[in-house]
Amino acid sequence: MDKKTIIIIALAAALVMAFGVMGISLAYFAGKSSAIQQPTAVAEVNATSEAQTGSSASVEQLGAKMEMTDSKPASELPVEKVDEIVVEETSTEVVEEIGPYPYEKVSALVVGTNISGPSMSELKYAESDAERFAKVIEKTYGFMPTLLQGEKATKAGISNELKRQLDSLKPDEDFIFYFAGHGHTIEIGKDERYGVLLPYDAAGFDLDAQDQIDAALTIQSIVESLKSSKGRHLMAIFDSCYSGWVTKVEGGSDSLSLDGKLPYESMKLPSVHVMAAGKAEELAVENDDLKGGALTATVCEVLAEGRMRKFPSLFFNVKDRLESNEALIQGLSGAAATPQFRSFRQNGGAFSFIAPSSYKTWEIARSKSMLVDGETVTVSDDYLDEYFDEVPEKYSEDVTEDEVSEYLEIFAEADKSEEPVEVPEEKVDAWEARASMGDSEAMVLLTELLGRSSDERDRNRAFSHAFSAFDTKADSGKFALGRAYSNGYGVEKDESHGEKLIKESGFEEWLNLYKQIDDLNSDVQALKGDGTPEGKLNAAQNIANKAGPALKAAGGFMKNLANKIPFLKDPTTVVTKALEDSLIDVVAANPDYDSAIKRLEKAQERVTKAKKLDDEYKSLINEGIEEVLVALRAKDQDLSKELLSAFIASSSPTEEEPVP
Repeated sequence: MDKKTIIIIALAAALVMAFGVMGISLAYFAGKSSAIQQPTAVAEVNATSEAQTGSSASVEQLGAKMEMTDSKPASELPVEKVDEIVVEETSTEVVEEIGPYPYEKVSALVVGTNISGPSMSELKYAESDAERFAKVIEKTYGFMPTLLQGEKATKAGISNELKRQLDSLKPDEDFIFYFAGHGHTIEIGKDERYGVLLPYDAAGFDLDAQDQIDAALTIQSIVESLKSSKGRHLMAIFDSCYSGWVTKVEGGSDSLSLDGKLPYESMKLPSVHVMAAGKAEELAVENDDLKGGALTATVCEVLAEGRMRKFPSLFFNVKDRLESNEALIQGLSGAAATPQFRSFRQNGGAFSFIAPSSYKTWEIARSKSMLVDGETVTVSDDYLDEYFDEVPEKYSEDVTEDEVSEYLEIFAEADKSEEPVEVPEEKVDAWEARASMGDSEAMVLLTELLGRSSDERDRNRAFSHAFSAFDTKADSGKFALGRAYSNGYGVEKDESHGEKLIKESGFEEWLNLYKQIDDLNSDVQALKGDGTPEGKLNAAQNIANKAGPALKAAGGFMKNLANKIPFLKDPTTVVTKALEDSLIDVVAANPDYDSAIKRLEKAQERVTKAKKLDDEYKSLINEGIEEVLVALRAKDQDLSKELLSAFIASSSPTEEEPVP
């Protein structure tokens, strides 16, 4: 049950207590142990069709004892050729018990290309970045990277190898995809755009858009291939310009669902996590001091420390370190690239990086026991806390409606007094953190804050946040973009378009309803508590006085929701007919609520059984009807009339949703 559902239910409960209405129901719609695998050094794969179908490099099983040693230079290593795949082997020496290998298998496809077709300038560090990343995950963690660089990083080479590795994954095996190189945005017409990664043989910009897309790797297709894989943990790191297009892939969430789960618990659950160098409109940056891309250099720095970290924690550390070195990541546009993160499975799963030196600690954490003086002792989670990174609150705590309402009022008052708004630095830092996770409410506040700045770069960042919010498909996102257009935050001012977006979002109505419910809350708690009869009576009177404004706010909110149900635009549907007939029953001198209720309940059943409607539509319609039923069961004639009229009005044709 989401937050808005709980709040609406609380409102219904309050009204029941105030008016003695019984039987009201309310539903709300809105919006791993095995022998150690000693991996080989980086396996470099030829991008030929024979190589793509070759077998994987063999892996030596060493049992539960090993010591990771530094790799020798490639020229000194023995080379074995297996089905066109060149394998460079490192020597190992068994010296001490370090604990069971915590993975079944962790493979990776690491891609880097400085050249991306005839139209892009040559990069300096993409190929060395890929090699750096491959080495750190192999040397520090013992993973199995396959490296494609330069002319081997073709569209076919990357696609075939990605498919081969993903198809070969077993349910308890993990995979990492890494790309360093050029990224690009390709437009087809006015309304269709694609974020792509450009391989070595990318098409020139002189070709038409579709040919360019066909010669590239769309970010969406890569993420979708990870989502559809049967592997356990699927991860991607995109170090390229415009890699933030990952935020536009459907199914991404700003919620990690990691609360209360230690790494060994999250490791059991599957995950799909993606990290990008910046937002969809931002450039990734190479830096001569770092001798590489800012994102990759920082990722490798964090990983080389060998601390046990979940993949999300890797992102938190990388983003925070980059922000403390903002001069290193200034894009050509003058705005700092802001790394992005998305989760595509919301079940609390997360991959953990575990270095061999931590295998024994991991096993203790997993089994929650250890040997002390020859006896098995149970180990508490608290004992192990110091070994694992916590999820910082600024990344895990949603920006609430209360916070949005509070600061919107602060901004409005500041506009009247023409005084600057002072927001605590830690608050802004939290908004930025949540925005990087996809929290549209955080983006609303950043849009308002940065949009008022006299610095052009801040205003441009405001519009960037507004557009990113819009891409989340949330009502608050459309509201943010509307505010940006209405006030000219980093974009040419267009009040009519902005107001249209704001009205369509319904976000203001929701905030108003939320505020009214919040006002009722203390009285509801007093009424439910153990206070005196006089106190309860006073609380009930307060609820009665506040219920009117709350119902009015609910009516305005529901009217907006009614306009968002496309199914009701067909006046011949059973639902529309039921709504029209129910309205006739309600407006009568002696309203027939029972008939209207039975009619709409039957309409709900028809919708539920409809085979041509997908589950999303069914849920949307039935939850909307339920709101009308609430008013009917409460025998609230005015609210019933208002909601029914709004639903019927939504049956008429409306303008297409505007494209910003």
